[in-house]
Amino acid sequence: MEVHPPHAAAHSLREFLAQLGTITAGVLIALSIEGLLEWNHYRTLVREAKTTIDLEIADNKKELDGVLAGSESRKKDLDTALRLANDLLTTKKSDVHQINLGFEIAELSTASWRSAESTGALGHMEYSDVREYSTLYEIQDLLAQQQRRGIEGVAAASAIFTDGRDPHQAPAGDLELFRQQVLGMRANLQIQEQIGRRLSAAYQELLDR
Repeated sequence: MEVHPPHAAAHSLREFLAQLGTITAGVLIALSIEGLLEWNHYRTLVREAKTTIDLEIADNKKELDGVLAGSESRKKDLDTALRLANDLLTTKKSDVHQINLGFEIAELSTASWRSAESTGALGHMEYSDVREYSTLYEIQDLLAQQQRRGIEGVAAASAIFTDGRDPHQAPAGDLELFRQQVLGMRANLQIQEQIGRRLSAAYQELLDR
């Protein structure tokens, strides 16, 4: 903002007051325009941030719902693996000859949320909006942590037979360890599903607002 003084000196109190009034009015107008431009800038920033976050949430919900739809199939796979371990521990034989320990991970993005944080857009949003978004992404982070535990469980259970040994010939100690790992994976899957369904509902609630 630039303010230019009068070109000629005032010759009376009246002229001085008039010039002072002109300068003051000019300053106030300039400040008003500058404030309006800044307000409009942040308003646009917030609007764009909310739009991109909502799009991210919609994509995350689609991704999550797809994974949740496969939960029952995943449970059946783990039940089959558990039956194999129980059969071999009790009777040394089983009609289960193939198991699947792999599972699908919901890849949930936080890019738009992090971008809004780094650009300062969150600082100009309504507090209620920031709190709602923050709670949502905290639940999302909780699910991501649980999924990482699930991956660790798969790795641990698979490692028991990584040398290509036939589970039917495995020592009882290895079979019991495998059984415990599968039980842990089942519990983890149940927790993931509970968090996932809560998160999906929170996604939908925010998108419907």
